[in-house]
Amino acid sequence: MTDLPDDEPQPGRAWMEQTAQLDSAMATARRYLAALNAQDHPACNRILCDLAADRDGQMIPTFMAMTQQCLDFAHVLDEFGLLEGGLQTYLDQSALRQLDVVEADQRVLGEDDAI
Repeated sequence: MTDLPDDEPQPGRAWMEQTAQLDSAMATARRYLAALNAQDHPACNRILCDLAADRDGQMIPTFMAMTQQCLDFAHVLDEFGLLEGGLQTYLDQSALRQLDVVEADQRVLGEDDAI
């Protein structure tokens, strides 16, 4: 999460929880993109099972369509040489960075529980 200057109003707990959920969903989407691009179908299946277990299943078709569109666009960017290191390297690195954000969110929310 982004730190705000002291003179700015601090976000409430509900907003922080929603942001943490969004960070987690983005990390899952990036993991799925990386697995989809690598054609790692068992990893794709595990991620989709995780999504199905956490949600009522309404998001899965939308998630899959959005992910495929993103991957198609990423292939175009890669063809033009706009992704440093290639597409798979970009996806792998961004997925790991997003997981770092998720862990930081969990630490911040955990610290708030201790207060």
